Amino acid sequence: RRAARLEQIARAGDQRALLIETVFDQVEPGIALARVIRPGARPIGVEVKLHFLPRGDDRLDHRTHCIEPEHHRRHRIDEECRLETVLRQRFELVRDADVVLAIGTELGETDYDTVFDGGFAIDGHLIRIDIDTGQLMRNFRPGTAIVGDAKAALSGLAAALGSSPADASAVWGAARVARARAKIEAGYDAPTRTQAALIETLAAVLPGVIIAGDSTSPTYVGNLTYDAASPRTWFNSSTGYGTLGYGLPAAIGAKLAAPHRPVVCLIGDGGLQFTLPELASAVQAGAPVIVVVWNNAGYGEIRKYMTAHDITPVGVDPYTPDFITLAHGFGCLAHTVDDPASLAAALRQATVAQRPTVIEIRETDWFAKAGA
Repeated sequence: RRAARLEQIARAGDQRALLIETVFDQVEPGIALARVIRPGARPIGVEVKLHFLPRGDDRLDHRTHCIEPEHHRRHRIDEECRLETVLRQRFELVRDADVVLAIGTELGETDYDTVFDGGFAIDGHLIRIDIDTGQLMRNFRPGTAIVGDAKAALSGLAAALGSSPADASAVWGAARVARARAKIEAGYDAPTRTQAALIETLAAVLPGVIIAGDSTSPTYVGNLTYDAASPRTWFNSSTGYGTLGYGLPAAIGAKLAAPHRPVVCLIGDGGLQFTLPELASAVQAGAPVIVVVWNNAGYGEIRKYMTAHDITPVGVDPYTPDFITLAHGFGCLAHTVDDPASLAAALRQATVAQRPTVIEIRETDWFAKAGA
């Protein structure tokens, strides 16, 4: 019956179809994925949306094409304008696919339907690969379910695909994704572009940087715009539970694990106050992390959400302390910057420091100087 079903899918779809047979626990995903391509057929393109496979990963990047590099953040009404174009392009590509291969994803609302309008749908044959048997059936039931480790599955898929097809017609996936990305990028507003410039500055000045982002506006922008140079270099808590204060302890942990690499905590003024004492922990542990504080004087994104929904803002304007004085009190270095050039200068100083550095960016000043 499985063979007949696969044959049915093959006959119904065009050459874009990517087929994987159902696999039980006894069969390794890599072996199963080696049977992905129909005998004698050559794949002409595979579109991929993987959170853990940024552009630059050399395992699959000549055969796969990423629309976006990371998760989106929910509960942000001012994000909806920029998300509308992003989501529309993503939804169209997913709906147009003959087969959707989902690896290690919950397919949850905070991953895909982030404005909660029910617009995300999978019309093609869904193949899911997950190490958790229960997760395989949640949210979207697959036509084909494979139990296995994502790394083994991707390795098998890469081996099965082999080299890229030589003919130009085989790169339809890259062309479609390039058009979608161009439409997405054309829709970015000035605040988005200037905050993207902040993250681009971090990446340019600090090669190999690991960024631990908290729930703050530049992190949300980075989820849309930033293509990490390699896996495990962009972390954030701005989807799902959206916890505040995660960024600083996460950055300290990353620095202790990778002491020879630059590590940046990208955090807001509200979020930093949840874990502010960890600056002392960083000093005591000898972890010279770089803490970039986006200061919009409160819980700015929640305030915008309330205002946009005609809710009287409440609990979103906590007292904003003097972060420069606090940083010095904890034994850190500290700077205030207002444009990419001054940020770059402060980052270069921080890289040679033997203790943590706090770099404060006041939102209004950055927008005024950086062109938003």
